[in-house]
Amino acid sequence: MNYHWEISPEINQLLIKLEAQKISLAGYGFRGLIPFEKYIESHRQEYYRALESSREISHFIKYFLEALTSEIGAIIVSLSDREEKREDLLLPRRRELLAIISDHPLCTFDMIRRRFLAVNEKTLHYDLSQLIKKGFVQKIGATRGALYKRSESVTLSI
Repeated sequence: MNYHWEISPEINQLLIKLEAQKISLAGYGFRGLIPFEKYIESHRQEYYRALESSREISHFIKYFLEALTSEIGAIIVSLSDREEKREDLLLPRRRELLAIISDHPLCTFDMIRRRFLAVNEKTLHYDLSQLIKKGFVQKIGATRGALYKRSESVTLSI
């Protein structure tokens, strides 16, 4: 069986708009989850009209594509308005390390190690050295009794 679908110009425009939005989402690490509940709730009558059995499938496709482009557009706007912070780029464990050091004015390595019992000491030292290198943390001292404190120039918002 060979199916032939004619796509109306309206649906074609929506597909083009969808592709353009999909491309712009590529830089945000979007994982393909789009919530439709709000759109369906605010456009309930059109939703039921699109589902009527007497209507062609193209009406539902048009409704679906409009919902998709509307929700993707809202996601793009919300992501564009969000201010990116330096600590947002940190790995989760490093972000947690920074939070611990922020909560305690001066931390020893022993104090930090007790919070991460399942993590190898060398890994924790490496994470701390990366936080120091990137300017998030300052190390006071050079021996076993070294202390760590949050750099003054970095504001933490976790």
